Amino acid sequence: MNCAVCNQDNPDGARFCQSCGAPMARPSEDPSSLVGQIVGGRYLVTRIIGEGGMGVVYEAEQKMGAHTRKVAIKTLLPSLSSDHTVVSRFYRECGVVAQLEHPNTIRFYDFGETPDKRLYIAMEYVKGEPLTALIARGPIALERTQRILKQVCGALAEAHSLGIVHRDLKPDNIILTRRAGEEDFVKVLDFGIAKTSGPADKQTKLTQQGIVLGTPPYMSPEQLAGKELDLRSDIYSLGIIAYEMITGGLPFEGETPWQWATQHMTVPPPPMQTRTSAPIPAGFERAVMHALAKTPAERPTTMLDWVTELGGEQPARAVTAPDFAPVVHTSPMEPGRGQTQPGGAQPPLVPAYRTDIAVAAPIPPPPPPRPRSGGPWGWVLGGAALLLGSAFAAVFAWQYYGTSEPGTEPLPIAPPVTASGPVVVEPETPPVTPPVAPPTTPEPPRTTVKPPVKPPPSSTGPLPPPPPASTQPPPPPPPPPASTQPPPPPSGPQGDAACAASQQQAASWNIEGAVALFRKCEQTGGTAAGLTNARVRIRLSSPKAVRDRAFLGNCKGAKSARDAAASIGEGAGAAAAYAQSSCAGQ
Repeated sequence: MNCAVCNQDNPDGARFCQSCGAPMARPSEDPSSLVGQIVGGRYLVTRIIGEGGMGVVYEAEQKMGAHTRKVAIKTLLPSLSSDHTVVSRFYRECGVVAQLEHPNTIRFYDFGETPDKRLYIAMEYVKGEPLTALIARGPIALERTQRILKQVCGALAEAHSLGIVHRDLKPDNIILTRRAGEEDFVKVLDFGIAKTSGPADKQTKLTQQGIVLGTPPYMSPEQLAGKELDLRSDIYSLGIIAYEMITGGLPFEGETPWQWATQHMTVPPPPMQTRTSAPIPAGFERAVMHALAKTPAERPTTMLDWVTELGGEQPARAVTAPDFAPVVHTSPMEPGRGQTQPGGAQPPLVPAYRTDIAVAAPIPPPPPPRPRSGGPWGWVLGGAALLLGSAFAAVFAWQYYGTSEPGTEPLPIAPPVTASGPVVVEPETPPVTPPVAPPTTPEPPRTTVKPPVKPPPSSTGPLPPPPPASTQPPPPPPPPPASTQPPPPPSGPQGDAACAASQQQAASWNIEGAVALFRKCEQTGGTAAGLTNARVRIRLSSPKAVRDRAFLGNCKGAKSARDAAASIGEGAGAAAAYAQSSCAGQ
């Protein structure tokens, strides 16, 4: 579509002109059309929570026996359904969030397709306020800051141990709620632009040429420069947040992404004590400055090391971080062609659900300092990152949208790595609709060596030799008995109904039953989409089934679930869970 200001051609779905930066007209899609409908056979959509350039987040209700549970449903706009890269990122978010179990990480429930063919994920619904609102009321006391940062570090330490780098840490993505009478219970959300440590040649296919993902005031120097990232980029971003919590302001100021980049890459952060009259322990300030080192090698090596430097105890459920396997190249920023970016004040904050994957030229950055208002906040959050990044008004995620690299085929949906991890794209394959991926991908580096998992049989492998021909003619089949009664109905669900039943069994952690129904779906003509959804559900659910059974001492059941998932080539996560359980070696 062409820009109304400069008539420059832009990719479909772009929010800003990549030439002059003018806002682009958006296609007319009625987000309210989903309200009142039942999604996934179990979620009644009640209202819209937020709407962004890439999708809509809804509040929904799920019947749980005599009770009702609220969930957040995050959808991708129908106009983007044909974009294989966007779809791949949506499914990657499912994989990212599904494998995280830390209590301070937003929980993942379900995913699928709405009645009008929009992709969706169902996430935990959280009432609270973003850390942004708390900072807006002024500097935060040291003890409270340490308590909040400890929880954030715990959530990120788990993610880092699985090779996941968040890449968009900021106060808007840290939600404070009340849990079991505990104030300031943290939920970290929006892993939509997270990356996993893995082969860069595959990962880069998920990042289009010319894109930089993140929020400039909180991005690390290497992220702004488009370099490879590891967990120390997240440490830098959290150091910016810690500085802001204690002093009430950011260490750097800028009006454009380019100004932010210059500050982050070249300007030392001012001493914290010069920004506030409250006393700051020397050890705490040293820890923050350590995190804000310009090069990753000068920063702390793990989140747990850094939170100890801050003066707090290590968070619960501590995990060991992996080696610094680089994530993937992002593209260095380039100034826009023609006019500079349009200015403008920061848009008002909205509930921090994300429907990211901005597909536009750089979004106008906020003026420093960011305007904030105090008072009570009712923030309904449920996060998700799937799709995506953050094109909501509260988000400064900015991307310089470009077309795919020459020769790159549309991306298939690939299975996640490591215990149901984020989707990693297989080598290029012809486009398919709906996109379907092979069932296996290599796992990224882990801190614990996992036993190898036998790959599933290939559908393109050599066929077994035919049985030897018999010299005797086959006997004629006996005639069917005469009957005036109609034939009995087929037993059990057939085709895609069996696939749907398989997903339900897997969601209940009955992996053996789910695999049996999956095979019935194969035998009775299930579609490729139905089989893929059943496979993904089994892959996501089998590690938890193994862990739960092992925890209860049912090693035989844990092994049965592991072997059932492995029998259809989806046992990598289950095998890893078994190897880490008390049943290992039995």
